[in-house]
Amino acid sequence: MGSPESYRAPLGGTPELHRHDKLPGVSASSDLALLSSIGTQLEEIGRRITDLAESYGETPDSAIASELFGAERALFGSRRSLDRARALLQDT
Repeated sequence: MGSPESYRAPLGGTPELHRHDKLPGVSASSDLALLSSIGTQLEEIGRRITDLAESYGETPDSAIASELFGAERALFGSRRSLDRARALLQDT
């Protein structure tokens, strides 16, 4: 496996993708389906975390709710990143 730097976007933005940059033998349709499935799973996990966080929101354990809401935000941010990756893949 390559280093994490080998698959991360450079600082300052997302690199432009061009049709000729696609690796041979990679199926865009199966990758799109996989990204969609992962996105759906993240959404479901996010909803479950939200429900759990809300159950702690009005208790003396509100610090737990705060941490769970932070995890929720991170998951939804990941979902947005997946959506952007999927849109880029559709454009190739």
